[in-house]
Order: sequence, then structure tokens, then C-alpha cells
Amino acid sequence: MNRSVPLPIVHPCQARAVLRVRSGRGAPPAMWRRAFIVFQAWLARRRSRDELAHLDDRMLRDIGLTRDWVGEQRSKAFWRA
Repeated sequence: MNRSVPLPIVHPCQARAVLRVRSGRGAPPAMWRRAFIVFQAWLARRRSRDELAHLDDRMLRDIGLTRDWVGEQRSKAFWRA
């Protein structure tokens, strides 16, 4: 019985290496590889926006951001840059 093992969440730059290791018979078709990389970028973008939303105003000021800007970024869909 061949069980499917879920791919780990990795940084988009590491996605190609993970796919090479997991495939066993060489890299998957280019379309799937690209889809995986894009999906990983979307997850990273969503996580970054969530982390910014949890910072207090002092921390945001330290890195040069405002609460309004963070709110705008958080309201964007995860696929929008």
C-alpha cells in the first residue's frame, strides 16, 4: 500500500529541493513544481501578514511601519503581493 506523505511547509526557495527528494523518480512535471512554489509563496505571505498584525505599535514604529499599513496588507487576499 502506497501512502501519500504530505510535503512539509518550507520557504519558497527550498521548494525545489524538497520536490526532488520526495519524487524518487526525478522531478515532477514543471506545472506541478511551479504550482507548489507559488503555493508556498502564498503561505509565506499570509504568515508574514499575520505576524505583522500581532506586533504592537511600538514594534511597528521600530521597523518603520504603521498600524494602517499593516491593516491594508492584512486585508489583501493571500495571492496579492
